[in-house]
Amino acid sequence: MPVTPKDYTASIVRTLTPLLVGLVLGVFGSEVAGVNEASLTPVIAAVIAGVYHALIRALEQKYPKVGVLLGWPTAPTYSKPSDGQ
Repeated sequence: MPVTPKDYTASIVRTLTPLLVGLVLGVFGSEVAGVNEASLTPVIAAVIAGVYHALIRALEQKYPKVGVLLGWPTAPTYSKPSDGQ
């Protein structure tokens, strides 16, 4: 069974949301911390995005409603490909 359009959309949104959060917080954090090296801002943003995503996914296991912080209330579902495909 292929991925449904809803699950595909959920996977994209739940990937892009942490990146956007990381970007916004990374730029803001760089400004607040006085980081003048422009090349560090993307690194800071990437670290924040990764930590944010991992933290929300971990919390989502115990508190499913937290998943909305990834931009979509539920995780996408995937099925194993059938034999012969």
